[in-house]
Amino acid sequence: MSTGDDHGTTLVGVTRRACWPAAPGVYTEDDVCVDPALGLAAVARGVGAIGGQGKPAGKLAVWSVAGELARAAPDEARDVVLRRGLARADQAIARLTAAWSPGLLRPHAMIAAVVLDGAQLIVAHVGRCRVSRLGPAGVEPLTVDHTVAATGEVDGAHPAARVVTRTLGRGGTPDLRRIDVRAGDVLALTAPPLEERVAPAALADALGRIAAAGVAIAPVADALVAQAASASPRSGAATLALVRIERGGAVAPASRASSAPPRPPWLYRPGAALASPPPAWCAGAAAGGPDAAWFAEVFDEVMAGD
Repeated sequence: MSTGDDHGTTLVGVTRRACWPAAPGVYTEDDVCVDPALGLAAVARGVGAIGGQGKPAGKLAVWSVAGELARAAPDEARDVVLRRGLARADQAIARLTAAWSPGLLRPHAMIAAVVLDGAQLIVAHVGRCRVSRLGPAGVEPLTVDHTVAATGEVDGAHPAARVVTRTLGRGGTPDLRRIDVRAGDVLALTAPPLEERVAPAALADALGRIAAAGVAIAPVADALVAQAASASPRSGAATLALVRIERGGAVAPASRASSAPPRPPWLYRPGAALASPPPAWCAGAAAGGPDAAWFAEVFDEVMAGD
């Protein structure tokens, strides 16, 4: 199973996950990673109600994909492995709250991911997380948001235009496509609302700077976060991965927002079927929702080390 290195290209990049102001009760529910050894970049937006309940969903989305890629057999098609990781994420996120009352808002997640496969890149997404590439005319979108507006039922000015129609944890089907890539190509993976805080021209300028050989990606990523913060100074969040396709060479270290994988084998067990959930968290159990037990036994175990 090729990560691209044996075909002369490799994937390198950096991640940023920021929220402001730095104060109690201010948090982000997102996760993001760039792992050159796996040929993977992914960004996920977790969605919950209050108290950061969506954090485990965002983390499970990214780690489920990374885990399946890491444990895949050498001869497995990367499209198949990527779909399996997304399906595993959907299953795990649904399990987070299977015992909650149906009337409660349940955590779910959106994701965008790219996987290098020789001279091609597999692009996958669910929801409003996006993948963009620098093209001759500026930023070229490689994904189409799964929103009501994208269905053509309403125009972009309609109040329901941005309502998301597919998410992980709710059976959302991912879209996958393949594109040809070559050394020097530059991509951005972003979680909303970054696209509302950074203008397309500014993103194109940032990608243009890191397209140049030898230009460090990290300062460009920091500048984009600063732009997002200046556009919404009172409060906000910015989660992104900037990726450059390079010619061979040593594999760069991974860049991750979350440092350790989830612990519970009933939510994360790459390369094998998920274990059975504890009885207290099975569908139909008499759990009362996001209570202290859920935060101690589910939330904390998924968010271990973060």
